[in-house]
Amino acid sequence: RIYIWQDALLKWRQNWLFGVGYNNYRWMNSIYSTNFVTHNDYIRILVELGLTGIGMFACYFANAVKTGRCLKLKHGKLAISLLAVDLIFVLFHNNIANFIWWWMLAMPLYLKRIEDTDQDIEEDAIYQ
Repeated sequence: RIYIWQDALLKWRQNWLFGVGYNNYRWMNSIYSTNFVTHNDYIRILVELGLTGIGMFACYFANAVKTGRCLKLKHGKLAISLLAVDLIFVLFHNNIANFIWWWMLAMPLYLKRIEDTDQDIEEDAIYQ
């Protein structure tokens, strides 16, 4: 995998701002003649979408972490745990296209929405 990552970073240096295009790295991989993946989603995002894409992903991930930390104790621990699993798992696997991975990443935002809705319902009940 280290050789694959080195090759991917070489491709990124050639297209550092916008990358080589979504899902294009597997077709321009110079190590293997078959379509091959990076086995690391952070490097994949960097190579395929450049600094622009990795920056947007980092902002989304940071927002999810911030939201997870603001949740009540029970939900916050669940959200942060799911984000920690995501953070570690994508170092060695390509899961960006996996629905479950995105669902886990979106969980803090969803839980925050539920929490806000519950708070609005409680406030409405108080005023009635």
